[in-house]
Amino acid sequence: MGSPCLFSLVPRQRVHGKTTANRSEAESLLDDIISNPVDGYIVYIKWCYNIHSPVFAFYDEKSPYRLFNSPIEIISQSTGRPSLKINNNLATELGVEEKYWDILKTPVDKSVGHIEKGNFSKVWTDEGLTYGPFSEESINFIEETLTIDFRTKI
Repeated sequence: MGSPCLFSLVPRQRVHGKTTANRSEAESLLDDIISNPVDGYIVYIKWCYNIHSPVFAFYDEKSPYRLFNSPIEIISQSTGRPSLKINNNLATELGVEEKYWDILKTPVDKSVGHIEKGNFSKVWTDEGLTYGPFSEESINFIEETLTIDFRTKI
């Protein structure tokens, strides 16, 4: 049970007129997060109990609300600072060992079938929680967030 929401490729795909993604694009997104961090910010991958899936959380590295319980840190080779942190409960929820590669690989493996169909998120329906595309409201929020120049917010 992975969350294609973990790989919110929709804004990237819409720019190119696409509504789906594939394994290579999901892996490229993770690589980009790790290799090209936004100065002063860290991406955390944590388990969301509301949708029963891993999600990204983006925090100012000085924020009092950032996650502190993240024993796995991935250091960016370009900056020498943490670019990605993984919450300690994520390995347990995914059913894998606490090795960062297993933790990163598993959501990709579990998401590929969904993102290839354009289902990037989990949504509530009358039948319960299911995979589906982002709502237009969610896409607008993501696209608006991507236009923020975080370098001026530090």
